[in-house]
Amino acid sequence: MIIIVCVLLLSACSKPDESENEEIDLYEGIIEKRRINPTNFPDEIFRRFISDNFDTDKNGILSGEEIRGVTKIDVPYMKIVSLKGVEHLVNLQELFCHDNKLSSLDVSSNARLATLSCAEKPLGELDVSKNNKLTYLVCTDNELKELDVSRNEKLEELYCEKNRFNSIANRFWNAISK
Repeated sequence: MIIIVCVLLLSACSKPDESENEEIDLYEGIIEKRRINPTNFPDEIFRRFISDNFDTDKNGILSGEEIRGVTKIDVPYMKIVSLKGVEHLVNLQELFCHDNKLSSLDVSSNARLATLSCAEKPLGELDVSKNNKLTYLVCTDNELKELDVSRNEKLEELYCEKNRFNSIANRFWNAISK
């Protein structure tokens, strides 16, 4: 009888955590694991892409290790409406999401982002001010009214034609517009 109670107690203690997100301590600080669900990744197409390509153990959760392993996302022409959830991918260095249906894109949490291609969609808002490792940015043929790349000191290539700019803060623009 005592053995049965001990086994039941131990099995209850070893059940997986059912919370949405749980912090996992890794080499470079704490990275939270994320469930691959509509709350964390609302767009069904993007959610499926994340699950198919980065959930290596196919348990429906991105572990801290799986999150750390995501350095490149290549999702052009996929009819994605939202990339919400990309902010959880803290090691992301390259994001190719051109020719989708995005109206906004939040990459402010992706501090390691060096390459961003988000051209040819109805993108109306893009803030890259916190992406100080950005070297390559393509945001042509969008609905952007402003773009501030003045803090992107490593930026080497910028393609931003065919937008609706009222203002563009950019060290390159100031040099060539004189």
